[in-house]
Amino acid sequence: MTHRGALAWARLFAGLWLFAAGVVLGLRSGLGLSPWDVLHDGIRQVTPLSFGAATVLVGVVLVALGSALYIGAGLGSGPRDSLMLAISARTRARVDIVRALIEAGVLAVGWLLGGAAGVGTILFAFGIGPAVELAFRLLRVELPATEDRGAGGRERACAGS
Repeated sequence: MTHRGALAWARLFAGLWLFAAGVVLGLRSGLGLSPWDVLHDGIRQVTPLSFGAATVLVGVVLVALGSALYIGAGLGSGPRDSLMLAISARTRARVDIVRALIEAGVLAVGWLLGGAAGVGTILFAFGIGPAVELAFRLLRVELPATEDRGAGGRERACAGS
């Protein structure tokens, strides 16, 4: 394995660990569920499924840093972050705005289904986008290239640039 490959794996694991730590701290805060947990709780309310050990985005700073680290590793992103990146690339909208709109939409659906929401939920929904974008800038994470960005389909594009 090359040094660059080892560094990418280290960034991936560090980012995922921080992401998990953010989830745990958010769940223990007692300030309300994250928008994705509200959706999961809403689904639990209207189906026979249990809430279980749902893995969600919670804890704005740790989740943002974790997201930037694991996306920056260049080994792929999860479905939620892939959606954020794809919408941002297609619309050329800033990551912070796209992420906040996604979280607000999920929060609304979860709440309409009967999911529990609180002050922490609102703070997360509207704070995670700017926090992720700031983490991208601080860690100098480049957004993945898309066909409609720049000559030859590549552009060095830090979030919000």
